[in-house]
Amino acid sequence: GSDLDERTLVAPGVDGAGLDGRLALAREFRLLSSLHHPNVIRVLDYGFEEGLPFYTMELLSAPRTVLEAARGRSVEEKAGLLVQMLQALAYLHRRGVMHRDVKPSNALVEADPSTGDGAENGQGDRVKLLDFGISELRGQSTEARVVAGTPSYMALELLRGKPASESADLFAVGVVAYQMLAGGLPFEAESLSERIAAMEGGAPGDLEDRATVE
Repeated sequence: GSDLDERTLVAPGVDGAGLDGRLALAREFRLLSSLHHPNVIRVLDYGFEEGLPFYTMELLSAPRTVLEAARGRSVEEKAGLLVQMLQALAYLHRRGVMHRDVKPSNALVEADPSTGDGAENGQGDRVKLLDFGISELRGQSTEARVVAGTPSYMALELLRGKPASESADLFAVGVVAYQMLAGGLPFEAESLSERIAAMEGGAPGDLEDRATVE
């Protein structure tokens, strides 16, 4: 696949340099550390080390990406994983947080230890949405964040430099769903310009035409 598939782009100006930047990051980390949802990774602590921001998260046990966890599962089980991703986003969006980088490697799945063999039968699998490194608060200025995210999962308006939105996060889940059910990305491209052109050209093919058995 293209090197756009999993590479996260972050525009200049998001490193927290300067007092205003550090204060903004501290406010964002404080909000993230207050989030409590079974499908959202827990942010345990945050701060600055030699001027650089950091935060620590809960440790997941033998996690798999949501695509890895979906492999070989029934359509119903795959839908269950996607529903958990949507529940996490609904929780974030109600609190004014847009994730901005939803993709398989940021949606990890671990088996619930309370279910014993949950890892084998899929009943105890729990999705954890993580990596809020470029998350954004609703209404936050985006002048310094022209293009940020992973192109393969970004909505067309984000690729054009528009502000982040709840609908863009949902678009990313749609791309993950297509990838999970069809075995490939809906829009194949080797560059940002090619991806924009492909998305402007219309909808991808029907899932029935590309569906694979995994």
